[in-house]
Amino acid sequence: MTQAARFWSLPILALLCASRPCTAQDGAWQLAFHEDFAAPINAADWQLDGNAKLAVKTEGETSYLEIDTANRSVLWLKQRFDGDVRLVFRARGQSKNRSIVYWNANPTPESGCKTVFGWTRPDADMGHYAGTNIMHLYSVGILRDDLDTCYVRHLGGATASLYPWTREQRRRGAGKRHDDETGFASCPSPFFGKPDTWFAFDLQMAGKRITLAVDGKTVLDVEDPGKTVSGRIPWRVLTNGGWIAFRNFKPTKVDLDYLRVYERGK
Repeated sequence: MTQAARFWSLPILALLCASRPCTAQDGAWQLAFHEDFAAPINAADWQLDGNAKLAVKTEGETSYLEIDTANRSVLWLKQRFDGDVRLVFRARGQSKNRSIVYWNANPTPESGCKTVFGWTRPDADMGHYAGTNIMHLYSVGILRDDLDTCYVRHLGGATASLYPWTREQRRRGAGKRHDDETGFASCPSPFFGKPDTWFAFDLQMAGKRITLAVDGKTVLDVEDPGKTVSGRIPWRVLTNGGWIAFRNFKPTKVDLDYLRVYERGK
């Protein structure tokens, strides 16, 4: 997307925040980070878990970041965001990709760490995010053309004990139990049957409320219930921001055209 097209494709509220000072008092979103991927990314801004090749590419007048994942990768933005958080970005994925957005990731008190970068995750195994009690976060699957449903999950922290670390646990159905318990919201997928297609995302968390709009249409509008689907395990509702990341697993390519992150009420 060209620079001018990027500008006019953002929601009106985002435009207002980008063009004038916004404060928590007036209830508007404050632009906290922006990246157009018009040049190689600044390594100081990002951290990569796992194995992926990162390259800025062009297609006509559009520049974008290609994330070429060999097995598993998680690309973290190192900046922490506070209060209500809003992610506005444009992305596409190749057929049968496995792409996930993480947001409001935080270390738990048990970690003894002040950031999510206080320990290493060199292989980006899912267990380091969903099966650990030293970090908790939200996730939503995106861009998957072969799955007809998108799920929002609360991962790690209090639900870490549900994660199936071993093959035997998975054989006994622990993986499905974990997914059933942590997936507290879902919606029909707007990506189903549409590989290699650009989509515009607007993901917001305001208090307990989570909304996701794709190409200007709201597809999710839910509140974090603060507990697993069965109600057996309570978890902490992550209402005060955190870190964000883009996860990919299995060999796949995902492209990011632009990224805007906003804060409110910090």
